[in-house]
Amino acid sequence: CCVPITQIQCNTWKKNINTDELTKKGLFCSTDDIITAKIWKALVAIRMKQVGPLQDDQKTTISRAYNVRKRMKPKLDSGYFGNFTTGIRTSMLVCDIIKMKPREIALRLRSDLQNVMTEMIFARGKWLKEQYEQSRSVTPVMDDKAMTFLISS
Repeated sequence: CCVPITQIQCNTWKKNINTDELTKKGLFCSTDDIITAKIWKALVAIRMKQVGPLQDDQKTTISRAYNVRKRMKPKLDSGYFGNFTTGIRTSMLVCDIIKMKPREIALRLRSDLQNVMTEMIFARGKWLKEQYEQSRSVTPVMDDKAMTFLISS
C-alpha cells in the first residue's frame, strides 16, 4: 500500500511534535518516526476491527528499515558501496498503541533506533551469515493475530 503524504503535511506534523519543550530535553522525532507512528496506530485500529476483541496482553510489532551505514562506529570506509540496512523491531501492547498519541509512539520508535549499538549490528550480521552458510531460511516471525507490520518509507 502506498500512502501519498505531502512535504507540507510532514513538515506540519514534525513542527507540532518537535516542540521547544521536547528539543530542550535533547529529544526529537524524525519524519520517518512520525509517519511510522501514525501508520502503525492506524494499522492496529484496522486490524482490531478485522479480528475482533483482543486480550489485554496482545502485542503488536513494527519492523522498519534501519540505515546501518550512518550509525557504524568506526565509520564505514569511503570505498564501501551497496545497501547496508537491517530491520529494527519495536513491540508494544495493542491497548497502549490505541491510547497513545502519535508523538508518544514516535518517541518510542526514535528511542529504539538510538539504542541500537554497533555490537548488536555486528552480532546480527554474524548470525545472518551463519544462517545463510547453513542454508537456513531467515524470515520474520509473525503473530497469530497478524499484529506484526512491516513498514518502509
